[in-house]
Amino acid sequence: MEKIRRTFLWGGGDERKKIHWVSRDKVLAAKSDGGLGVDSIQALNIRQLTFEYLSRQNSTGVWNTIGGIKKDLLRHGVEVSDVFKVMVETGNETQLWYDSWLGPDNLKAKYSSLFELESRKKCSVANRIFGPTISWNWKSRPSALGLKPAVRALTNDISGIRLGHGADHWRCKLTGDGSYIASSLRKAIDKHHINILGSSVQQWSKLVPIKVLSFIWRATQGRILVAVVLKTRGIKVNSMMCCSCIGHSESAYHVFIDCSFVSTIRNNIMSWYGVKFDQNSIRSTRDLLHVVATWGSYPKKMKRLVVICYGIYGGSGTNDCFKWRVYHRLTVLNALRLWSFFGVKTRAKM
Repeated sequence: MEKIRRTFLWGGGDERKKIHWVSRDKVLAAKSDGGLGVDSIQALNIRQLTFEYLSRQNSTGVWNTIGGIKKDLLRHGVEVSDVFKVMVETGNETQLWYDSWLGPDNLKAKYSSLFELESRKKCSVANRIFGPTISWNWKSRPSALGLKPAVRALTNDISGIRLGHGADHWRCKLTGDGSYIASSLRKAIDKHHINILGSSVQQWSKLVPIKVLSFIWRATQGRILVAVVLKTRGIKVNSMMCCSCIGHSESAYHVFIDCSFVSTIRNNIMSWYGVKFDQNSIRSTRDLLHVVATWGSYPKKMKRLVVICYGIYGGSGTNDCFKWRVYHRLTVLNALRLWSFFGVKTRAKM
């Protein structure tokens, strides 16, 4: 399945292979972490299994509904206690010793010696706690075995528990309201398998075509179709020089930031829109996106600026900016203005 997904993502096939521009970790990482936000198969499977377990209605214990996924989550580097927490109400559906209702570990693991003395090992919380009173039922006296301090510690752990009304239930710790959302679990799983890139400055605006957004995302990492990158991958190129200024090598940094053709268009666009910024502060595509993301205080103007600036490099397709360099600067500038205007007018209604 992963092979099919990779082939589809890069547009290749069994007979024709294309360049894999970005590593798998960067593709799978969440957009907020600088990735493309594509689901991994393993995270997709485990979150679906979790949903199915949580949907069961014939389980007897509150933790039995998710007990079956504990091993699956551990295999992916996630503890069940990091995802779910038991909320004890009446205590009738929560097992005192087996369920992790007081912390990450259950009482069976924390007080193993006392667990062996318990006469009813599958007792519920309600079987032992009656208001302020705690009732134990041991096979033999713990004091005779030197376990009196353990009983005192166990009693102190649960002495503050007061049972109420309503059914015991689980609460998801990954969301603010406690409800289970599949995407939150997917992110938790991916964090254990994917190298997080860092915070993202890219604006994933719905007003910008996804092809343009993907192209900009690759550009921030220098993974685009330029002469320097192609040469490092062993592909022959006719010339290493930029076809616009004929003065520098055609690298990702030069094409997007340093080229006189692109910088003139960028400066004219910024001036046309009324954006003032220090030209010397733009040293990378990431710096430019940061200026776009932090400029102004009006949401509508900020969205339009995103469309305009992304249009400088994306145009109406992923690589059109390179085709435009054969035209005059004024022609490209007018084309970008028209593209951004109609782009905002039409896509804003969708």
